[in-house]
Formats: sequence, C-alpha cells, structure tokens
Amino acid sequence: LIGVTFIGCDLTEIAAYREAETRKTRFLGVVSHELRSPLHGIIGLVNALVDSEQDKMRSKRLNMILNCANRLLDLVVNIMEMASLQTQRQGGRTKMILHRDPVELPKIIEEVVTLVKSSVDKRGKALVHPGIELINNVSTMPIIEADAHKCTQVFFNLITNACKFTHSGSITICSNASSDGESVEVSVADTGTGIQAEALERIFQAFEQEDSSEARCQEGIGLGLSIAKEVVEMHGGNISVQSEVGVGSTFTVRLPVTMIDLAKQADKSSLSGPAMMPRSKTVDSRTSRQAEKPLILSVDDDECNQTLIRDLLQGDFDIYKAMDGHEALSYMGDSDNPVPEIILLDVMMP
Repeated sequence: LIGVTFIGCDLTEIAAYREAETRKTRFLGVVSHELRSPLHGIIGLVNALVDSEQDKMRSKRLNMILNCANRLLDLVVNIMEMASLQTQRQGGRTKMILHRDPVELPKIIEEVVTLVKSSVDKRGKALVHPGIELINNVSTMPIIEADAHKCTQVFFNLITNACKFTHSGSITICSNASSDGESVEVSVADTGTGIQAEALERIFQAFEQEDSSEARCQEGIGLGLSIAKEVVEMHGGNISVQSEVGVGSTFTVRLPVTMIDLAKQADKSSLSGPAMMPRSKTVDSRTSRQAEKPLILSVDDDECNQTLIRDLLQGDFDIYKAMDGHEALSYMGDSDNPVPEIILLDVMMP
C-alpha cells in the first residue's frame, strides 16, 4: 500500500440545487396556468365582440387584440408544456400520459399546413413570406399508434420554425416508411438561412435559439424544438437535423409504427399516478327536472370565465354558477336542486 486518496463531495449544494429546480418548475406551471385562464376569457370575449362589430376600424383593432392574445396564449401553453416535461423527468421517471390514437400522419400534416398558411406573425404579416412555396409532398403512410394532439404540436412547431427562417425558395414536407414497416419518417426541408454547426445541439435545449442575443430578429423564447424533441423521444422515436448556413435545414422526425411500452422504461407504479379505472354508473335518487334546456353547473372562481360561459351557452342551456368548490358541493348536496347534465370545472381552482 503506497498511499490513500480520499475524495469528498458536499451533497448539500446538490440537494439545494434540485430543490430550487423543483420550485422553479412548480412556479412556472402555476404562473402559466394563472396566465392562461384570463387569456381564454379575453379571447372569448373579444371573439364575441368581433362577431357583432359593424365598424371596420374597430373590427380591425379587435382582431389585433385577438392576434396578440392568441400569440401570448401560445407562449403560455409552451411554458406549461415545458414545465410539465421537466417535472416528469425528475427522478428519471416519465409521467406524461400519451394517448394511443390511430394516427394518419398525412391528415395531420395537411391540417398543419392549412393552419400555417393562414397564420400571421407579431407584425400582422403572413407567417409564410411572399414568394415562398409551402409544399406538402407527404405520401400515403401506414397508420401509426401515437398521441394525435402531440404529433400535431410537433409538426406545427417544425413547420412554423421553417417559415420564420425562410425568406426565399421553398419549404417542403416529405415522408417515408421503413422497408420493415416498423417506423415512418417525416422531414421538413427549407431553403432558409441555415444553422451554424456549433448550434445544432443547442437548439434542442429549452430556452435556447441559434441567436440568443438581444439583437435577434426572430420572435419566440426557444421552446418549440425542445418540446418537439421531448415528445418524439417519449413516443420511442427521434428527431435529427442537417443544416448548412446559407443553404437551408432539414429536420427529420422518425416515429415507430407502434408506441414503446412506457411501463418498461419506468417504475410501473409511478407512470401516471393512480390507474384510471372505469367509473361505475350511479343513479342519483333525485328526480330529473323537466325542462326544455339541459342544466350546466359552471364552477370557476374567475368572473370573466363565468361571463364568457354564460354568453356562449345560455341560448341552449340553463346555467348555474358556482364561484368555488364549496359552493358547487353545497349545490350538489342539496336534494332539492336538479341534477346538472354537465359540470364545467376549473381543475386548478383554489
């Protein structure tokens, strides 16, 4: 024995760092929810005003408010999504609930392309720059097992990114199925500005862009590609990029035809909390009311949301408003009250 080397590590700082990360993620999730709720109210109320406005100038300004609110909502939703993904990664476990839908990718791509063609940026100008061809060359592919909503989100992020950085030429979406029938690929190729080699890995990190300086010319906070990568990998696929500055970029998404079994990658008991069991049907002993309109019990502590619900639904429904959970439970506990056909509930209400 010549000597002994001791190495010490203070775990206090590591634990404190993890605790700070947990608090930050929780904070992002709560704040994003609190922002999203009034935004839905603003969008709904402005939509109602736009529909009834006769003055062209006022209608134009209301539409500008609507566009601003929708952009802010999209930003808030992305932050909520990232906060949720970060929470699910803690402890090396994944808790995201992915629906197993029969997905026809050509239909999803077609819907996204149609939506992008009608979208505008923060200046009110078309997202697809004048003279740019947005070409959908996606061919027939096998139906895959995937989360349809998440797939739409992935391809919307990729195609809108291509539109932002392509000022001449074209954006082409192509597809391919593997020869063994086990996977499919969708690529989004553009003739845009391209990405520097040292930034190719960084652009998939949260809150990162190729140009993160204050002088950057593109809007956004760098979450689209990060979310897309997380979602694709949770399906058991991967996303890659090839790019050359001044020539363009090609993003390729590969998805398995059959989703991976998440239970094999994580503790089965911690995937998504308690298992969702089929609820048994119960019959309320109270006599259903005899009325022309169905009854809705609206439970929300936001007066703006309650007003929006009433304005949108009162023509076809009778609406009982409860401003908190206690009021809703009090209503349901009174046997003299009629049973609502529908309950609208804010799940994060205090």
